[in-house]
Amino acid sequence: MKRNFLYFLITIPLFQGCVANDQTGQMETGWLFWVFLGLLLGGVFFGALTNLLKKNKPEDEPTKSEKEIEAYEETLQHKLNENSKESDKKNEERK
Repeated sequence: MKRNFLYFLITIPLFQGCVANDQTGQMETGWLFWVFLGLLLGGVFFGALTNLLKKNKPEDEPTKSEKEIEAYEETLQHKLNENSKESDKKNEERK
């Protein structure tokens, strides 16, 4: 529902650019309508262009955050192994 409302808000400036013709009583487009229409179409064009030019990543390649999580887990595992080795050494020295 919020997304539909957002689309409606985008169209409001377009309709604000329409003015009533006093002689004929009909609605006509003014300069503001064409400016907002141009901005809207320009945004769609550049959005499509950037989407087209964006490099496609392979599906199986992990994302940056996944790589960071894996590195963090490896670091934790390495520290855990070091701690267990140290505790084993201390236990052997006590015996």
